Amino acid sequence: MRALVLGGGSIKGAFQAGAIAEVLRRGWWPDAVYGVSVGALNGAYVASRTGDSLLSQDTNATEDDVQSTWQSVADDLESFWRRNVTSFAALGKRRSLLSLIWHIAWSRFDGLLKMDGLNDLVAREISPSSLRVSPIKFTAFSVNIADGQLVRATGDSPDVCRYILASTRIPVVMPIERIGNQPLLDGGIRDVAPLRHAINAGAEDIVAILCHPRDVSGACVRDTNLLQLVSRLMEIIVNEILTNDIAHALRVNDAVVEGSDTKHTELTVTEIRPYKPLDIDLEKFSSTQISCLLEQGAAAARKEMPKQHA
Repeated sequence: MRALVLGGGSIKGAFQAGAIAEVLRRGWWPDAVYGVSVGALNGAYVASRTGDSLLSQDTNATEDDVQSTWQSVADDLESFWRRNVTSFAALGKRRSLLSLIWHIAWSRFDGLLKMDGLNDLVAREISPSSLRVSPIKFTAFSVNIADGQLVRATGDSPDVCRYILASTRIPVVMPIERIGNQPLLDGGIRDVAPLRHAINAGAEDIVAILCHPRDVSGACVRDTNLLQLVSRLMEIIVNEILTNDIAHALRVNDAVVEGSDTKHTELTVTEIRPYKPLDIDLEKFSSTQISCLLEQGAAAARKEMPKQHA
């Protein structure tokens, strides 16, 4: 099984989208997608569009037809970011000081930002029915902050779009997504790149596309800016989790080769990630910066992925 593992990174997900598009164009097509935070959004878009495209094909579709379909999915993903993620105003807005004071005074604090634009974008662009019938198995992860447990949602889950939104909710910065009796936030708190889930599901060929470099030093952060501070803290925590997960994948491979692990097969894990911290501000980015990140992601994918046939 081929698994695409997509980590978190908020607006840096444009880098990830560019890398995904390039991977698809190079002939590597996933059977399953595991996404956290913005990775859940990108993964859901790919799975949803694939459900639309592949199932509308003639049953006698040729290899060229299939190749064309994946090319179309790649183009659509990049277009999704260029068309919709043009500025922070397209996704949300900062709560006013009076609103924050009122919510805190009445113990109703629910994030520094409102994300109504992102809510509308997911509802408009992600089709639950397409996710249900997609040939790609889609899984998103969020965290239940009441019990600290990781919450898994698949393309078959009721309210799947709300679980995708929950996975994107940065703690403190964004509102909690409440589904039933579950208060949910960013899955990256617990598992920023769900490599272990892909391995345990039987994936043998994994492409992990991450928004954080191996070395997170050198980032420019104003420690008096609360949003930047929270984002930076998440980046540091995330990098440690990523390091541990990748080490786990290497240990699995070693155990398989030695013969002490008979549950798994030898893995191929390809990491695609930026070479240095991506310099972009959630509240002050431009469409030009989004285009640059898409191009950086595509360049990173070209370096790591050979062209191949699916």
